[in-house]
Amino acid sequence: MTELKNIYVDSAGLLALIKGDRRNEYPLRWGRGGESDENPLPMLNYNWAGKYFLKIDDDGLIVAAATMYPYAKGVDDRYLDADSIYLSQVGVHKDHRHRGYAKNLLNSVFSLAAKTDSVLRISGFMPDGRKYLAPLLPVMHTKYPQAKVLYDGETVPVTGEMKYKLQLEWGEPQILPL
Repeated sequence: MTELKNIYVDSAGLLALIKGDRRNEYPLRWGRGGESDENPLPMLNYNWAGKYFLKIDDDGLIVAAATMYPYAKGVDDRYLDADSIYLSQVGVHKDHRHRGYAKNLLNSVFSLAAKTDSVLRISGFMPDGRKYLAPLLPVMHTKYPQAKVLYDGETVPVTGEMKYKLQLEWGEPQILPL
């Protein structure tokens, strides 16, 4: 198996990677379109305000991505009295799934939130996110107990010190203590 590079880039860095390799151009053409042969990583969208954790193979193909939007304290009252990182999307290329890449990206996101003392904001889940990411988030959170996570519909962030699971049956994530 090829060793993948982990990188953290802003929108200019992502744009340089996209324009440098035609196989990576789907974020510019498809936006949030569904998965297809032309769009193998539908959850990667280029946005000028985005920050990205990426996994790239030796040939330069983006095989996994986490898209985030950082917000400074006081930008929007929904973001509390702290800096926040809005985790918009996590996606893995259709030919590279079930290898732990999303877990690796989430580890990087939690680490960044913990190091910067930012609230990690997580919104709703697409079908694959409901299946794979929702069960993984509380487990990953225990590795960063000081990290503060605010799920959509909640008004107070939860820390990883409390063990919990997410229930997604009624739209917004519900936190259920264990």
